[in-house]
Amino acid sequence: MTSGRGRERSPASRSLEGRAALVTGASRGISADIAREIARAGASVAVCARTEQQQDERMPGTIHSVAAEITAEVGRAVAICLDMRDVDSIRAAVERTVAELRGLDIVVHNAAAQMPGTIDDFQPRHLELMWAVNLRGR
Repeated sequence: MTSGRGRERSPASRSLEGRAALVTGASRGISADIAREIARAGASVAVCARTEQQQDERMPGTIHSVAAEITAEVGRAVAICLDMRDVDSIRAAVERTVAELRGLDIVVHNAAAQMPGTIDDFQPRHLELMWAVNLRGR
């Protein structure tokens, strides 16, 4: 059997069957890839990040597009809006994951904020966002 990307899949690769995972920052990049791989291993995945709509063509991907990809390719995924700067948002994301996926076995905290462009393009609010998410994310 092959995965959607043409890699051979053995029965052992479904080692997370029946598990539920929450992945932060999963609207794009490494976190989205982690969510896809966890799903390929058999887990249901909560795709969590702030990005519900693409705002910048240089940063493609949303929680909805990644969850839809996972659901179409290999299994169950739910898109959950999560702001790592907000304790109530974190709590709500965990509660929704538990409710919709019937538990929570795996947490991958990989959320990060980045700004496209050069340091010359950064404004103080961009740095504050990066510090809030990348350093102080709860």
